[in-house]
Amino acid sequence: MLARVLCLSCALALVACGDLDHGGPVEPPVQYDYFPLSVGSIMSYQRVGQLVTGGVQYTVSGTRVSSVVREVMHASGFRTFEVFATGQDTMFVDTTYIVGEPYSQTEYLYRSADSLLAYADTLTTTASWRIPLVLQVGDTWTYSSRPPSTGTVVSLEETVSVPAGVFEHCALLQIDYIAAQGSGHQVLLYVAPDLGLVTMHDTLEDTTGTESHMLVDDLVSY
Repeated sequence: MLARVLCLSCALALVACGDLDHGGPVEPPVQYDYFPLSVGSIMSYQRVGQLVTGGVQYTVSGTRVSSVVREVMHASGFRTFEVFATGQDTMFVDTTYIVGEPYSQTEYLYRSADSLLAYADTLTTTASWRIPLVLQVGDTWTYSSRPPSTGTVVSLEETVSVPAGVFEHCALLQIDYIAAQGSGHQVLLYVAPDLGLVTMHDTLEDTTGTESHMLVDDLVSY
């Protein structure tokens, strides 16, 4: 579940075209909340893509559901949202289907004054990952330290079409993981205003050709 934030295109257009200002008030930048959190919200995704492991290529399909379960106090004294995600993937090669085991994950999300932070539990003091609440195109930040990765704001004006609908003014966040030499891992997050993550593109490339994947998670319902 993830992200929503700041759209500056209208304001930048006004700055670039000063002759449009005839003495009236200057409109502030349009600001969106890309990270709304409310107990009871449920978002369902479908996954499709390709996976190569051990030199064998598989077609992947699956589902994932993310739910905001409740509010929980962290041991450090701040309130978090408990987010529970569960899913299952199926891999297909030749005429064989391999049904994966169901998986689940729980994270505790906290909105600080300037960031959305995720914690593995309510005792850990180091966040698993962080995304700034206010985004501007070109901004970069440390997304996580384990594994080491950086985030970049690529765009705030993406239009995304997924089974759940068409969403405008989406922010595009690029997460680059610092991987071993000869491989690269990149995740693209498209997050819609006042909603959250609508699609995720996860790409891993290994120059040896033995391990790679290209997976897309699209929002189906919310």
